[in-house]
Amino acid sequence: MERRGVAIKSGSEYVGTVGHFSFWNCDDPYQFVSFEARLLDQSGNKVSNTKIRLSSSKFGATAAFTDTTGSVSGFVPTGEPLTLEVMNACNTVIATKSLGPYSTAANAGEITVDLPLNNTVTISGIANDCANQPVINGYAAIIMDGIAHLATIENGNFSITFTRCSGQPDSARIELYNTAAGKETSTRLDAVTSGNYSTGAITLCEEMPAPYCSLNLNGTEYNFTFPADSSRVVKNGSWTFIYLNTRDFKKGLTFSFGPDSIPGAKQSSSLSFVDYTISNIKKQRYPLKGTAIINILQYGIPNQMIKGNFSTRVIDSTNIVSGLSGNFLIPLH
Repeated sequence: MERRGVAIKSGSEYVGTVGHFSFWNCDDPYQFVSFEARLLDQSGNKVSNTKIRLSSSKFGATAAFTDTTGSVSGFVPTGEPLTLEVMNACNTVIATKSLGPYSTAANAGEITVDLPLNNTVTISGIANDCANQPVINGYAAIIMDGIAHLATIENGNFSITFTRCSGQPDSARIELYNTAAGKETSTRLDAVTSGNYSTGAITLCEEMPAPYCSLNLNGTEYNFTFPADSSRVVKNGSWTFIYLNTRDFKKGLTFSFGPDSIPGAKQSSSLSFVDYTISNIKKQRYPLKGTAIINILQYGIPNQMIKGNFSTRVIDSTNIVSGLSGNFLIPLH
């Protein structure tokens, strides 16, 4: 769940810089040339936050995600015919296009791909501030089928097109953020299947919430509040590691997720909750049993926070398995 090429800054990073093809080995500059393109569907909508794959018979395949403008860039093999494939959230190919070959740096411009109409959704709307003026600097997250799709608010308008795995009716949650004023709001569209949907005009007047982390271990609640309690976020390659401790260091939570920071369901094999208050001498540690899915709803934008939730199983030192769930909104340092 970020936009590339439109450059929203998140901490020391620009969240959403242009998506790059990175799997081809470009050590030999004479074998590769730079490539960029912007994808549109058959109705002229931006194909944003979408996985695309480029392949050649000689060099194999590489993949990247488009940004909120539908743009992507990277390096492609010189003189090689290429196949561009558009993937849906289930990693199924939904559109194919032939490109190249390219002998010099290539800006392919706008590439139109035909998306399956029975599974494609466009959600648009108008975002106004508390004075009923268009939001100038903002961001929208459309959450549907457990996946967060991102769009910018430009002069009060937002629109995003995405392809679902199925056309079954489901609700779509729309979260809107006015980054300049620190305001937000949310709404919902029900029985969304495919086609065009509008939220109408929405006013953003709610204060953005303070950071927090709340846990439930077999019915017992544990809470972290910031900045009184401590939080630390570490990026290691494409993975994110989060460390939380209460101010008295009697409770702690650590977890990681990856392999990227794009909002959506992420894998985690390292999650552990520690409670020092069970005994004054010995702590009780609850490491993860198996693997967990961390649902990331927001990463960085709009207010430099990581927002998400999880529900998994942990095991204590006596091999008792317990359920652990959590919701968090953590500062991204």
